[in-house]
Amino acid sequence: MSKKSNIIEQEDETYEEALKRYGLSPSKNGHYVDKAELYNHMVAYCEAREKAKAEGKEKPQIDNYIAECIIKIANHLSYLPNFSGYTYRQDFVEDAIENCIHYVDNFNPEISKNPFAYFTQICWYAFIRHIMKEKKQS
Repeated sequence: MSKKSNIIEQEDETYEEALKRYGLSPSKNGHYVDKAELYNHMVAYCEAREKAKAEGKEKPQIDNYIAECIIKIANHLSYLPNFSGYTYRQDFVEDAIENCIHYVDNFNPEISKNPFAYFTQICWYAFIRHIMKEKKQS
């Protein structure tokens, strides 16, 4: 059963209609994360963070789109053949999400214009660290 058929409940419903029912928008280019939109959200977050820092306020929370993208990146990366065979794959994803949230403030839009690659790299190394930790314990 494909991922598309999992969210479709009625026979005559299309995949795009099912996405809209859940409040999601179908990807325009077929990718699960829109890099340009993620970059725009990260720039807005970085500007808000710097403004709050200058005013001496608490840093803002990341918005839902950034969080959703981090979750999607971690989940999709875990399906690669390098990581899919492990029984503790969900632990990989949880560690990766936690690391991405921890290091989201280190992203600098002046240095990089690709937050997708930034978060993918964080997830990749979180997976590797988790594998090494599990091997050490066994």
